[in-house]
Amino acid sequence: MQQVKYPDLSTSNQETLSQQLFENTNQNVKFIPVVTQHQDQFSQSISVQPQVSLNQIAPYQEFANYQATQQPISTSNLIKDQEFKKQKKFLMQILGIFILWTIVALLIYIFFCYTLFRIKKLEIVFFAFLFISVILIPILIKIGIGENFRNTSTSICILFGLILNHTMLYFGILGVIMYIIHDYWGSLAVFIIFQLNVGVNFISNFIMLIYLCFEQNSIKMIYVLVAQLLVIGICGIFLQQITLFLVFTLPYPFCVLNVLKQIQNGRFKLQNDQVISASITAFYGMIICCQD
Repeated sequence: MQQVKYPDLSTSNQETLSQQLFENTNQNVKFIPVVTQHQDQFSQSISVQPQVSLNQIAPYQEFANYQATQQPISTSNLIKDQEFKKQKKFLMQILGIFILWTIVALLIYIFFCYTLFRIKKLEIVFFAFLFISVILIPILIKIGIGENFRNTSTSICILFGLILNHTMLYFGILGVIMYIIHDYWGSLAVFIIFQLNVGVNFISNFIMLIYLCFEQNSIKMIYVLVAQLLVIGICGIFLQQITLFLVFTLPYPFCVLNVLKQIQNGRFKLQNDQVISASITAFYGMIICCQD
């Protein structure tokens, strides 16, 4: 057995050792390997790592595949899924359309009164207006609230048809009363009542619009009703003759706010780009009082 030689690493023998390494290349010098503590721990950590078979997927690969195949989250356009700030803007646009509705209805009504009273046998026109409007209003509402007819152009046509037929309904009622009672003052009273109704609706819509501008959390009817009573009180001081009539207009803002809350809660499945369809739906909701 060949004797094992250990190198002398002292400073005095470094030159001799280096010379031996380069000169005695034919000698077989064996060294005993020395394993340090860190190398031993490293080898143990390698030995305890779990082996991944060929049929298995590494955890990081599985997570990467999940991220790659995960479907993107779709955002909802329904009003009920929006934050209150966007809902409030949507409801304010509906009230703006209602304000325009009252202005256009008043102009159409004045136009009818200015032109049709010159026609002979006016009672036929009145009955025709009443008959046509009673039939067309439900049909237009039914089409307008349908989910298949909520594009902008169709909704605009339906809305204008509703405004026209709603005005024709009032005008037909006025003409029938004139034809039945043959009383000038009675007909004038019906004419004034329509004008007051349009004016009060305009003021009520404007009050609700101002209220929504300042509301930050949720719709509260009490503030609008208090403002409405305040307006009635002021009108009662200067126009006592119409105070009683103004009291009967109090249900209007209640019905409007009720249907706006139902739209906010998602009853009619309206989207944030269907404002005109929402105004038609709100008109329908006021007729049926929009029960929950």
